[in-house]
Amino acid sequence: MFVRQVRDPSCVLDYSIDTTPAPLQVTPAKFSPTPSTITVLVSNNTGKPITCQSLTFNFSVGPDAADLTEHLDGVHPQVSPAGWDVSLSGTAFIAVPNQQRPPNLDTTGYAFSFTDINVNAQVGVTVLTVEERTDSGRAKTTFYIGKYPHGFYFGDFHPSTLDGSGHASINPGDGITLSWSASEGAGYTLLYDNNDPIDVTNVRSWPDKPLPLSRDTTFYLKASLTASGNTIEHYLATSVTVTKPILETTAITTSQLTFTDSPTITSDKPIRVTAPVLIEGPLTITGLTYAQGDLTVKQAGAQQDKLTTSGQNGVAVNGDTSITGGLVIEENAVAKKDLKVSGTLDAEGDLTSNGRLLVSQLADILGYTPTQLDIGTYQSSTGGLVLAEVWTTDLDDLSFGQVGIEYAGHTRCATAARPTSPDHHSFNDEWRFWCEDNSVLLPIASDSAFTLSFSYDSEHPAASYQFFWYPLGSSKLVPVKTKDSTPTAVSLSKSFRR
Repeated sequence: MFVRQVRDPSCVLDYSIDTTPAPLQVTPAKFSPTPSTITVLVSNNTGKPITCQSLTFNFSVGPDAADLTEHLDGVHPQVSPAGWDVSLSGTAFIAVPNQQRPPNLDTTGYAFSFTDINVNAQVGVTVLTVEERTDSGRAKTTFYIGKYPHGFYFGDFHPSTLDGSGHASINPGDGITLSWSASEGAGYTLLYDNNDPIDVTNVRSWPDKPLPLSRDTTFYLKASLTASGNTIEHYLATSVTVTKPILETTAITTSQLTFTDSPTITSDKPIRVTAPVLIEGPLTITGLTYAQGDLTVKQAGAQQDKLTTSGQNGVAVNGDTSITGGLVIEENAVAKKDLKVSGTLDAEGDLTSNGRLLVSQLADILGYTPTQLDIGTYQSSTGGLVLAEVWTTDLDDLSFGQVGIEYAGHTRCATAARPTSPDHHSFNDEWRFWCEDNSVLLPIASDSAFTLSFSYDSEHPAASYQFFWYPLGSSKLVPVKTKDSTPTAVSLSKSFRR
């Protein structure tokens, strides 16, 4: 029950009031009086004991609208728990501590009830004043209690989500409906949060559709009645608890903000932080992140920044950078030092390295003699490089060989020879440029055909050879052989002259 009160700033005790019936009803002359009860709850919320010498409860006595009753003789005071002596003095009841309790009020609350009150016949607002006398001095709290017409009822104000214990608890976003019972002839207004008052005079439930809530909310229902020029008001209150509430505010001023669960912050506009933000735990961002100014990432206690952005497009990373997803570079990328790529590197634009470019994945080998699977015609499905190598193997006799790569109407060759026997000295001058191992490297475009070949002297041992395929781009596919070939034996004097 909510009753308007005015409290002196010097009050050290707290007070609340309850009535039976709620609200109070007047007793017309033609009706037998219905005894009423007013209970004042007294508590100490300061956290320290308070020495209280007395409490005085002043009632308005008389037949008028501003009076409660015409006499206090039949009113009976009661205190729970015991420990006070209460006596009537004029229009006031005075309570003083007795020997059953010490004069100090600690955390124990006391209920002072005044029963068997015959409310007079005039509708209006009466005043009850509680005056305290403590070691801090004298102070008073004033209550304004409405007296409604006989038979008036106003109550049973509750949300639609009450559980078995009478509490209302919902999840964020769930809706509630409020309902109540009330007499006709009065005006009713619903109040909650900072919303405008809602006129609910002609209904007994609100709203038509359940109202979603994102945080704990207390609703107040006000009954207003004007009689004989007097306006009286009475309030009812009910609360709804929201589990994992969502904080909705335009400003927060606090020295510390603690969340006991995973909070969700929702805003239709950007959230602006004007002071430095210190995050001592992990920070996970699932959406886009924009830094309109410089951004610096630094390890706690480290001398050097790990990540720094400055200017319009500068980014400096001082340490290892791990990218588990895709990295897209829409413009030129420049590596001024070693750039190591352990997986696939896909660059749609230029890739410039002023240092070394290391690729740890080995190239695919197409063939190795003498399987005769190494030579033939191939169709590439991706761009790449073909490396052909030839080297001499016989140290005691002549050993000759020539590898070739035919591509785009041209053939690139590499030759190796080793004339060692005395009867072949006539070839030394002619073959002096070829007496070493040789290789040829040729780039191949994607979706292109190329032919690998090997020739040797039919009168001497053949040199050894092998071909390597280095794929470029994101594909790891090896060219498909479309035609087999065999090594070609030729005459030394015809085919291997320089």
